[in-house]
Amino acid sequence: MKTGNLGWQRARRVLKEWAIVAGLLAGLHALLFLGWAALNPTRSTPAVAIVGLALTYVAGLAVIILSFIRRVQRATWPPEFREAFERGAPAIALVLDIAPTGWRSQPGSATSFAARPVRREYQMRLRVLRPGAVDYEVVVAEYLTSAQAPAEGERIPIRVHPRLPEVVALDRPAMDGGR
Repeated sequence: MKTGNLGWQRARRVLKEWAIVAGLLAGLHALLFLGWAALNPTRSTPAVAIVGLALTYVAGLAVIILSFIRRVQRATWPPEFREAFERGAPAIALVLDIAPTGWRSQPGSATSFAARPVRREYQMRLRVLRPGAVDYEVVVAEYLTSAQAPAEGERIPIRVHPRLPEVVALDRPAMDGGR
């Protein structure tokens, strides 16, 4: 498992998604210009054809934007971690080291004026403690508010991936319920 700055790994995945959407938008605009040229706007073009082209463009743009939003959300949390959270075995981890990575997130709507806590990404070195198994260390990164961030030496609930024991996810519902 890579133990470098996990925030940069996440940023690379998100930047890849931005590159894909840029390519799709460029392709959509190229098709729009080709469609406009095929309509030959110098002669009398039926309004139905122009409206059809505009509606096709808007539909294509909506599909690109919606799929981009979904893909970026998935890129920020890789499938292995989603599977660990959804189907992983519950365990306890001892926090050996915790430090902010410098990345932060403010969840919620950009148009909302309600106060929202700032979530910062923390990189944590954990010792996984599973009954009947040898203890081992992993490095995880999670966005947490300062109230959610565990202290060094604290024991926290986690979920261990069913096939990849080096992949763990914080059991956030158990953490929030336990505080």
